[in-house]
Amino acid sequence: MLVSERRRIVPKSRGGVHRLENLVTVCKPCHDAVHSRNAVAPTAITDAEAEPSTLAEVLAGIKSAKTAFRRWKRMYRKVSRFGP
Repeated sequence: MLVSERRRIVPKSRGGVHRLENLVTVCKPCHDAVHSRNAVAPTAITDAEAEPSTLAEVLAGIKSAKTAFRRWKRMYRKVSRFGP
């Protein structure tokens, strides 16, 4: 069972309020990592994953995003023909 906890986006100590738009849910290990100075969240992105290292990787990412956008656009057009 996955346990999730609430977390304020803007901490209360910095003027954050306890309203829905300032709350996010995170898993227990990630929430614990926020409160521990040396812990790394299990879903954290490593430095190697954070930025592409070569121009070829950048271009491949752009091409992949462009292809995905075109697929979604085609699907939207097909679905929108049926009306609301």
